[in-house]
Amino acid sequence: MEKTIFLILLIITSIPISHQKPREWVAANFDYYKLVLMWPNTFCSINQCGIYSVPLEFTIHGYWPDNKTILLEFCGGRPGRPAFDYGKVKHTLWLDLKLHWPNLIDPTSISFLEHEWERHGLCDTPNPDQNSYFSGAMTWKRNLDVTGSLKDGGVTPDDYTTVKVAKIKEAIVEKAKSLGMNYTPDADAIYVKCIKKNSDAYLSEIVICLDAYDSKIVMCHLRINECQDENVYYLSSPQNLK
Repeated sequence: MEKTIFLILLIITSIPISHQKPREWVAANFDYYKLVLMWPNTFCSINQCGIYSVPLEFTIHGYWPDNKTILLEFCGGRPGRPAFDYGKVKHTLWLDLKLHWPNLIDPTSISFLEHEWERHGLCDTPNPDQNSYFSGAMTWKRNLDVTGSLKDGGVTPDDYTTVKVAKIKEAIVEKAKSLGMNYTPDADAIYVKCIKKNSDAYLSEIVICLDAYDSKIVMCHLRINECQDENVYYLSSPQNLK
């Protein structure tokens, strides 16, 4: 039951209704990656998480090859696009994935990584490789260190006080500057997702678009389910938001 809820949430938060029916197989030709980072305390506020200890840092929801005009997904069914094979993932990478890209519903299951690979990873390059794809996501997560970036920008988890969405974005841009990235974007290049409960908004995900061919943050297009609130709660612990 929990796995079903998890997959339903992924579908609802990742794809608009207009894209749910057509599944056109598109050759790997994309403009940028969407690095989608989820805040576990919010996720576990609306789902029954099975993980022993909820992570105190952003974890990866996905690393999605995408472009400006069409949502790329389900690029399987073409020669050279292999199904997910756990045995081919390097051991050291696998340990990193368990920590930074965990299945919060069932930490013993590989279904989440399998889902992400088959829905998004197979759109990565003409000959997608699991180790290259997952390593790319891990590299960007470490370099940007969103949890640490927010802390450096004066944004820390708090169950009782909201934070401005603009401040969250600005903290990430400051981190990009410190990395010497080729292009320092306007803060609006990044977008935030939130969960609504009554009149309150809770930070759920941060989406950062990264140029497919260069080390820089670029403007995110197709901003699906972007949070429209100016202020959000950045939870320090899971709450009952069901």
